[in-house]
Amino acid sequence: MITRQLMSLLWGLSLAIGIQGCAGPVTQHLIARSEVGLAKYYEQQAQELRQLAKDWYFMAEFYEKHPELAPKGEAPRHVAHCRAIADSYRKAGDEAEALGIAHREASAQRLLDRQDHAGLANYYAQQAQEFKQKARDWESLAEFYETHPKKYDTVQAAEHAARCRAIAESYRKAAMEAEAMGAEHQPKP
Repeated sequence: MITRQLMSLLWGLSLAIGIQGCAGPVTQHLIARSEVGLAKYYEQQAQELRQLAKDWYFMAEFYEKHPELAPKGEAPRHVAHCRAIADSYRKAGDEAEALGIAHREASAQRLLDRQDHAGLANYYAQQAQEFKQKARDWESLAEFYETHPKKYDTVQAAEHAARCRAIAESYRKAAMEAEAMGAEHQPKP
């Protein structure tokens, strides 16, 4: 009588824990689609499943030490049954841990990729600013030649101004290309 009540209580408790573990948090993490969230969820599940395995191993040991609590001749079957359930929970815990590790590694890789792209985007933005400044400097030099032609041969001043403007235009194009490359490395929403 006590054995049946004890078994009923244990089955009910394990069923309640199993149902509770299957609902709730995983849905929130899946909706969030967060690798870190999923990693934490699976790590938590691994701990909970391993604790359940320990509880069932404890029950197996309990029946080994107290075979009189099982129906006559049923103790070995109860021990085997409890160990089988414990093994299942342990294996499920190992699988949950592996999933947690996989999601954590994926999260770390994604973070590295984002940081790499952010670094490249910043680099190209800095390059674009430097190229724009150089374009302004060369444009100023061209204006100097145009506003002070008497200091130089008029023909030479016009040629120097044209060369300076060509160089300034090359820097403006380089700045536009650097901005385009920076935009390609901006994080996607």
